[in-house]
Amino acid sequence: MNNQNLIYDIKDVSTSISEPVTLGEMKDYLRLEGFTDSDESTTDSLWDFDLDDTFITSLISAARKKAEDFCGCSFVDHTWKVMFTNGAGDFEFPYGPVTDLTSLAYKDGAAVGAAAIETYGYDFLVLDYPNSDKMTAIYEAGYEDCPAEVCLAIKQCVAYWYDNRNVGSIPELCLATLQPYKRAWTWLG
Repeated sequence: MNNQNLIYDIKDVSTSISEPVTLGEMKDYLRLEGFTDSDESTTDSLWDFDLDDTFITSLISAARKKAEDFCGCSFVDHTWKVMFTNGAGDFEFPYGPVTDLTSLAYKDGAAVGAAAIETYGYDFLVLDYPNSDKMTAIYEAGYEDCPAEVCLAIKQCVAYWYDNRNVGSIPELCLATLQPYKRAWTWLG
C-alpha cells in the first residue's frame, strides 16, 4: 500500500432527491405570472403558465448538481458510495457534510468494526484510521436546510439558462454566490 489517499469510484445511490428550490419559487423568481397567446384569447387554460414547468424543473436539478460539484458539498440529502484508499490518513469523505457513516468495509468486503474507526471533524468527516487500500464506504450526507445563498445561486443559474436556453457552465454571478461554500481544496473542482 502506498502513502496516498485516492478515490477510485464515487456513486450517488440516493433513492430520491428533494430539490432545495421549488418550481413555484423558481417561477416567482423568473416572474412568470401568466401567458397570453398571440391572438389575445381569454382561454383560462393559458393563464396559469405551465408550458415550461418540465423544462424549469430539469434546470433546477441541473443547477443544484452543478453547484454541488463546484463546491464539493451535498446541499440536499444524498446517500453516497465511495471506493477509496486511505493510505496517508486524513481522508475527507467527499460531498459532505456527512450526517451518518452507514458502513465501512475493507477491499475483501469485511466490515470495519466501529472500534477500529478513528474520525475527526464536525460536518466534514475525516477518516484518520484505518489506513487501508480500496475501502468502500456508504454514508448519508447533506445540509439539514440548504443555505439561502445556495438557493439564490441555483435561482440565478436557472434564470440565466432559462433566458439563454443554454445549460452549460455555471455563470460567474452564481460562482461568486457559491464561493463561501466551496471546499478550498476539493478534488471536485
